[in-house]
Amino acid sequence: MTDVRAKFLIIAAASEDKKTSVYHVKQFRILNEREIYVFPPDKRSIGNHQELAKNRIIKSALKSIKLRGQFRNITITLSDDLQAIYLDSEGNPCFEGEYLEELPDLATPDLQQPHHIEQPSREQLPEWKPLKSVTNDIVLGKFNGKNCNASTWLTTLETECARLEIPEERYCEVIRLFIEGPVTDWYTANRVLLGTAIWGTWRQSFLDSFSNKGWSNNDEWRR
Repeated sequence: MTDVRAKFLIIAAASEDKKTSVYHVKQFRILNEREIYVFPPDKRSIGNHQELAKNRIIKSALKSIKLRGQFRNITITLSDDLQAIYLDSEGNPCFEGEYLEELPDLATPDLQQPHHIEQPSREQLPEWKPLKSVTNDIVLGKFNGKNCNASTWLTTLETECARLEIPEERYCEVIRLFIEGPVTDWYTANRVLLGTAIWGTWRQSFLDSFSNKGWSNNDEWRR
């Protein structure tokens, strides 16, 4: 087989019981190609990717992930065995006999849509003040994952945002200004995974990551 290089996104996610963290292989992309392919939720656990986990570079990446929410984008050359697992005979991305969903390429125009997209008028746009000027009035210390109770801290953040009449759809922007240390890795990962999802989704991810932190002490992920 010819050499094929691919980039895998690996993230530390909450287990089903929320008490431990597990490695998930979320997606991958063939280098020099624009398309990104996503693994189904039930096939993301590292336990489903045992051959990949044997790769020396992937092993090092897994060891470097210390906190839930952290992620690594890792490029490797696919061995013949890995090509057989992640590509069909024609080079199409697939996994366990299933062709993978392709993320929409926002950089590629939709030829079915008109070229002109009507923009909302100024009257339709919400009058939001610059966040930096508003958040200067928030009374809240920065959260680093260890210095205070995560649930209490998040509730205080929400209370302060409500007091200053910051729209809920901007809470995920506000929280970025009040975190530090390894928690910034959680935020970066969620910008990739959640994007502009509603605040409730961001909130749950935060609580899953920091309310009951912990790693499984066994090697269950290897099975």
